[in-house]
Amino acid sequence: MKSLKNREIAIDRINHARENKSKYLDLSFLNLSELPVAISDLHWLIELNLSYNFFSEMPRDVAKLKNLQILNLSNNYIYNIEFDPDIIYQLEVLNISKNFLYDLPDSLNYLSCNQIFFNDNPFLNNLPISLEGYNLQYIQEYLNQVKYREKQRFYETKLIFVGRGEVGKTTLMKVIKDPTLAIELGSEAVTHGITIDKMELDVFFPAHPPHYNSYHQIEDVFEVFSKDEIEDYEIDFDERIGSKFYRSFSESFSFLEDEAKMEIMMQNSLDSSFEIKKEIRVNLWDFGGQEIYHSTHQFFLTKRSIYIFVWEPRKDTFEEDFDYWLNIVNLLGNGSPILIVMNKSDVRFISIDEKRYKETFPNIVGFYQVSCLTKEGLNTFLINLNDTVRRLDHIGEELPTSWIQIRKKLGEIDKDYISISDFKNLCKEIIYDITRTHLELISDYLHDIGEIIHFKNLPLLRNIIIINPQWATKAVYSLIDTITIQKNYGVFSYSDLEIYLDLENYPVETHIQLLELMDRFEICFKTVGSSDKYVIPELLKDEVPNNNATEELLSQENIFKFRYKFNFLPNGILGRLICKLFYLLNSDNYWKSGAIFNYNSSSALVISDKFSKTINITIAGSDNRDLYGLIKNELLQIFQLFKMQDSKDYDEEFACNCSLCINEQNPNYFPNPVLKKFIDTGRSTIDCFKSALTVDINDLLFKYRSTNARKDLIYDIIAAISKLQGLSKIIDRHEDSRNSFISSELSSMGIVSKDQSRYGLSATGKTTGEIDIKIESNNGNVLTFYEGMNLEYLNKTTIKSHIAKLINNYDVLGIPDKFLGCYCTVTDFTKLINDYFELIKNLQVEEIELIDTIDVTKNFTEQSEIKVYKSYYFKSQRKLSLTHFLIHIQ
Repeated sequence: MKSLKNREIAIDRINHARENKSKYLDLSFLNLSELPVAISDLHWLIELNLSYNFFSEMPRDVAKLKNLQILNLSNNYIYNIEFDPDIIYQLEVLNISKNFLYDLPDSLNYLSCNQIFFNDNPFLNNLPISLEGYNLQYIQEYLNQVKYREKQRFYETKLIFVGRGEVGKTTLMKVIKDPTLAIELGSEAVTHGITIDKMELDVFFPAHPPHYNSYHQIEDVFEVFSKDEIEDYEIDFDERIGSKFYRSFSESFSFLEDEAKMEIMMQNSLDSSFEIKKEIRVNLWDFGGQEIYHSTHQFFLTKRSIYIFVWEPRKDTFEEDFDYWLNIVNLLGNGSPILIVMNKSDVRFISIDEKRYKETFPNIVGFYQVSCLTKEGLNTFLINLNDTVRRLDHIGEELPTSWIQIRKKLGEIDKDYISISDFKNLCKEIIYDITRTHLELISDYLHDIGEIIHFKNLPLLRNIIIINPQWATKAVYSLIDTITIQKNYGVFSYSDLEIYLDLENYPVETHIQLLELMDRFEICFKTVGSSDKYVIPELLKDEVPNNNATEELLSQENIFKFRYKFNFLPNGILGRLICKLFYLLNSDNYWKSGAIFNYNSSSALVISDKFSKTINITIAGSDNRDLYGLIKNELLQIFQLFKMQDSKDYDEEFACNCSLCINEQNPNYFPNPVLKKFIDTGRSTIDCFKSALTVDINDLLFKYRSTNARKDLIYDIIAAISKLQGLSKIIDRHEDSRNSFISSELSSMGIVSKDQSRYGLSATGKTTGEIDIKIESNNGNVLTFYEGMNLEYLNKTTIKSHIAKLINNYDVLGIPDKFLGCYCTVTDFTKLINDYFELIKNLQVEEIELIDTIDVTKNFTEQSEIKVYKSYYFKSQRKLSLTHFLIHIQ
């Protein structure tokens, strides 16, 4: 009866959608195994929900609804999905989660969805843990490539040593690798950056799948005995780990009757008295613990690792060390196990509250007291380390044999880096029919597990594969450690790399990639408007460089404040924010714990306070909500990198706007989750803790609603041309090469940028004179144009023709703002910019009324190597603008 009623409900909803031409149809939770009536004629439907039913296949009528944008098929029993290859679908979101898909349907290739949700399907069981989080395209490629290829189990993990500097991490790493090593006091040098090593570790696993599958592995199987069994029966054993004694199965096998032997050989799983020995490759990463390195930890502290936190009881700061290291590992290690080692226990002992730490950090395996000098406690620690490796989820994951072979061949290359073409050729030796997507999948996998460094989407890094990551990290850390750069508060130039880097290991042709790597890791940034000035934020001065600027901002009216309050505030967040928003910095108003960002007519003061564990933001100006949205968006991306979760690891808090707090230096703050609770329970007001006055929640939150999801495009272009300016020495001088670089940089920012090389040559080329760069929205609408040209002197004819081309030839629709970049290779840049300004002020363009030209450089930079002018004109009775960038290329 219930199924009949549900069927009638479904028919009613379908008829209602047909009669009213509804764009949304909900048939979820109706226990349907088929559609009760046809729906293929509902071509106006935009969203269809068929979740929580009993469909075994996607209904064929659904495949005829070409205008659907959202389709939810989750929580069914679907094993097959068929879309029509002859139909162009508008589908943007498809949810096929929690079904019975044992293979990815081929017909998904006919779609161009922005999002496909596919979790909890059987086909995911065939994926290695390493591929968790990959998009559907890569998963599909992986499944297609391995379907008919040989696979094998992969036994490898990473052991990461963390802790304050000079507590003995390096010595402990060496002793773990060789427990018999004699230690000489005071002989170990301080670790700068990272030291990477490896070792082999024998680990025993239960002799059943996935580690044991057939008698072909019998030579690695051992019989397990207890100490009592060894003593009572006087059994000879081959190995001992803790309380377990192991005898080779071949030895045990010799005592069995033929029938018993055959019975065991036919099994693919042995009982608990047998274990199989596997050799595990353990990659050892030893981190320098000095605070100057803390900001880089987010790049190397990874999940799928074991952490050894080493501390020394002689240090008075051990509680501070515990707080920092356990929290940072908990954030970045994603629940990876931690073994805590009190080193030098033969010298001094301190009692700590182990129970409290274990309750706070459940991923702590145990606490160990070790002396590397006397070896006291070492054996107990090694037994527990062995057992921890044994319990890792990713140990023994199945990978294509070809991938493992590629890793092995890379390890045999006696180079620090190779070209992408060399990598491709190496892969083709093993997989002759390798596709581009498959190649990217392998490089992405190797990058993710730390075997190589490869950024395929960055113009300057896509063609280099760093096969020795330690080579790159040592270069980065050597710059951070350079005393001259430290004394210069993090400031250096591109040419300085020839002085500070060992040219034998780091030849000049690699410097640009290393600098780009630091930029990508957000360790440094190039200042806008300078030709060659780079800054490492973590080396900046501690004191505020210009108190007048901060006081002026704080004294303005209509300012608003918000902050992020953390349970644990990792180092490096503000430095990353400065690197991300470098194009909003004017002058030198940034320091180690703070910065002032300028956007249009607004300014924001951002201060990181490690003592109160807060990041405090004060914004003033008419565009404050836009600037709020920009800063918040970048901070949330950084929090995501640190794997921090809202309301768990931090809270966003808003300053009270009551009559007392609105002018207070330290107002009362309301946590956002508290405000949401009040709203959810129907309460529209809240009382201020400081003034006891009642505050309207909606009024309070209104000004924190961003009006613009994306910053103005001009800031993206300035960021791109600033980078071009810094790298001009290694970029081809032809204007097409420079324009192509600008376009690639914009694309790497997520902007749809199409350079002229796809459509024809530029004005200095041979033929078509197409626009240099066309910038579009995601749906293909033209947003603006960018025209770039080399300028060796004030070539009035060239300047006028480019301006006319931008204003008349290509701007048929009257785009509000267009951009002209002039790459100026002149000796006297000051004279050129003055003459250029006078020229465009009085310029006459056919059928166009120019009304004003102003210098807006100060809105973006106070440096002297970039000038920004804005020309305003009327076209078709609309006021439009053309922005001129004059970039000094030295």
